[in-house]
Amino acid sequence: MMRSAAPGITGAERAARGRRKRTTLQLLGVGPRQPEVGRAEGRCAAAAICPGTVMEGRAAYEEYPYPVVFLPPYENPPAWIPLQERIYNADYNNELTRFLPRSILLKKPPGAQLGFNIRGGKASQLGIFISKVIPDSDAHRAGLQEGDQVLTVNNVDFQDIEHSKAVEILKTAREIYMQVRYFPYNYQRQKERTVH
Repeated sequence: MMRSAAPGITGAERAARGRRKRTTLQLLGVGPRQPEVGRAEGRCAAAAICPGTVMEGRAAYEEYPYPVVFLPPYENPPAWIPLQERIYNADYNNELTRFLPRSILLKKPPGAQLGFNIRGGKASQLGIFISKVIPDSDAHRAGLQEGDQVLTVNNVDFQDIEHSKAVEILKTAREIYMQVRYFPYNYQRQKERTVH
């Protein structure tokens, strides 16, 4: 038995409704699936990543908009020790104040030495670091230490400055007001990247 068409609906309208229904079902993921092209030859192997492709809704590695950060190697956590002993154990030392920025004021008489050396600069992209502090110098007594990153000197930003420019500022100033912070991780990276 043939079904009669709904009154007042033409063949073109029925075809348009059918197309809209199929499109809606496909968008919802319940419609008939389109045949996949190149299942075997057009896809990369499961263990490889195709450059310039989109996989599972994520952009390919080369197209990712943010810089890639390589983390340091994994280190096992310290061995368990009783709570009352942790405050005196270096592995459980949670004192973070030594990593906060601090101010250093040095007054340098004419012809006197700074009492410390610096390394790094704009070329290394890691900043300027204190690489050596002479014992019993004014810099040592003021609290400078190896591994300190120099943030500013006399309100000049030292985080993106050429090495030669930093040396010139430090040598010509009679009074040096510095903002520094202890940053041993980047200091070690600095030593691996640069010669001076």
